[in-house]
Amino acid sequence: MALKVVFDYLPLGHPNRPGTKLISKDARIWHGTANTAPTATAEAHRKYAGRAYVKKWDAQKNKYVFYESDGVTPFVYGATHNYIDKDSVVIIIPHDEYAPGAGDSALDKNNGYNGQTKLAKEVFNHQQNYRTIQTELCMNDMNAWDKVLSNAVEFTKLYMPQLKNDYRHFDLTGKICPSPLVNTSIKEVDPRWTDFVKRINAAIASLNYPPDVVKIRVNGEIINGKMDVQPFIKDGRTMVPVRFIAEALGKKVVWIPSENIVDIY
Repeated sequence: MALKVVFDYLPLGHPNRPGTKLISKDARIWHGTANTAPTATAEAHRKYAGRAYVKKWDAQKNKYVFYESDGVTPFVYGATHNYIDKDSVVIIIPHDEYAPGAGDSALDKNNGYNGQTKLAKEVFNHQQNYRTIQTELCMNDMNAWDKVLSNAVEFTKLYMPQLKNDYRHFDLTGKICPSPLVNTSIKEVDPRWTDFVKRINAAIASLNYPPDVVKIRVNGEIINGKMDVQPFIKDGRTMVPVRFIAEALGKKVVWIPSENIVDIY
């Protein structure tokens, strides 16, 4: 069955959709909704993100200020471009616009990175909301979590395959999000996350290359996208670029022209 994708944009000018254009599209950011109520579907989250609000002029600030529907509580910003559950994907913000999904600060404000991570500074200069496409993975039915991930992989392949990198909300702000893909009790990166990224890369690779192209898979990851020369079959033999294969296996490769040798170690 084909993946169901619904375009249900928030109204332009809503607090969660100001319409500001992205500076660039450098990566995908993945979130988890953390709402385990059975009714907390992708569509339900769209409705919450697009909830009623009150807009008032603030003379002291000399600008309009947004409030929740009671007209008193300051509006709580927060939305991503896409919401994915076990049944469908709902796109609520166009992929060329800013989304207020990963600008929070979960760490010490005095950590040298404005309460975010070193990665947020070095990769995005803390502008990740202006340089990424963001997606929430719905957690309303954890028995169907793998189906949610499968839908996310398929959606990525079809709607945002051009982006080369994936990050968790956690990687940028320290917030435990998406929690099913973050395990802080181990030193290494959560293997559930690395497996998800491998699935994404494999799906994109299978889309980008015709069926007759030989695809190379190393440790579960198709690496054709990293090659400047693609493998091919000649006279019954499969010809592959040695540097990319060796480096994918963790080896170093040096070309020694004086000896006409490719040194792998």
